Amino acid sequence: MKIERIVATPVKTETRAGSIQSAAIQEDDWSKSPDAKNNYFSGGTAQIHTLTKYILRAYCDGAVGLGETYRKVTVAHLHRNAKALLGVPLEQLDTKRLPFPVDREYHGFELCVFDLLGKEIGWPMHRLLGGRCRERVECSYWSGRRTPEEAGQIAFEGQQLGFDCIKFKCNQDDDVAAWCREIESRCGRNMRITLDPNQRWGDYDTVRARLRSIEKYNVIVVEDPLDRTRLEDYRRLRGSGPAIVRHVALPYCEHGQRAEHALDALKAEAVDGFNFNGPAAPFLRLAELAELAGLPCWHGSEVDLGILEAGYVHAAACAQSCIWPSDIFGHLVRTDDLLVEPLVFEGKHVRVPDGPGLGIALNEAVLEACHCGPDIVLGA
Repeated sequence: MKIERIVATPVKTETRAGSIQSAAIQEDDWSKSPDAKNNYFSGGTAQIHTLTKYILRAYCDGAVGLGETYRKVTVAHLHRNAKALLGVPLEQLDTKRLPFPVDREYHGFELCVFDLLGKEIGWPMHRLLGGRCRERVECSYWSGRRTPEEAGQIAFEGQQLGFDCIKFKCNQDDDVAAWCREIESRCGRNMRITLDPNQRWGDYDTVRARLRSIEKYNVIVVEDPLDRTRLEDYRRLRGSGPAIVRHVALPYCEHGQRAEHALDALKAEAVDGFNFNGPAAPFLRLAELAELAGLPCWHGSEVDLGILEAGYVHAAACAQSCIWPSDIFGHLVRTDDLLVEPLVFEGKHVRVPDGPGLGIALNEAVLEACHCGPDIVLGA
């Protein structure tokens, strides 16, 4: 089997009203973390409906492998990756390390390869990854920045859907203690809370004061509370209440994030666990590193569509250490996932697809409606 042609279809999808942040909050600035040295992600999730993704279709002996890129990728890199795959027998590929850099453009092509291989031999992607250790993946509810009243309301909405954990983006100005108070008032003590300041809670003393302000609430994780390079401060924060977690996001190569940063954090005894996101094979290497260290992790995301989210579910299902609720929530924010049948959520869990490859089908009619430019034949 050789890939004969790869086509990229540019799409934009709308977001559900009120699904990201409170209307009273004018700026969704959570993406402007200290290591964002450019405007690559300026605007955060409030602008995702304006940002292009590409749906990839790889044609091979009558089969079609599906892929999806992150938002804001480089078209020249899509051509580069396609050229590296075209005409190469699939059975000769090292699926753990495809022949191009692990950057923002890698993941979509990895999905195409696994989808084609799985369809050829009749195996689901999780079996190609080594086999799943769970049939369902636990997920968290999600929100951007909110007023305290709306924080309680959105958490209650998630609880009514069967979730018992909610993740919030926040910055240095947000009154997270007030959020927690409202959440407990609406949901009781059973709704767990994860807070993600994207490194913006200031210095060690400021973070410690914030942790003291929320210590009586059911906050289970604080992710990247301050500059990720300050590993000694991270180490000192451990044991202060919530788990202290570092996000290692391989798609953020533009920000300088690398897989070895997880090892740096472990050597410094700086974290209680991780949020990992990136392509399936690199994600599993990181998850196995966490497992060896005896630490948990979860699977991160970028508010994605159904193809990428299906890939996340397969990968998370194969990782023994992936036991914290994962960030697989694009269906809560975007108006359509572009799938014929959506991923199956059962309360806070999503079922792992069992069909060949990704185990999903692309909704061509919705794809056509979301088209925002001409198709690109890659590698030509």
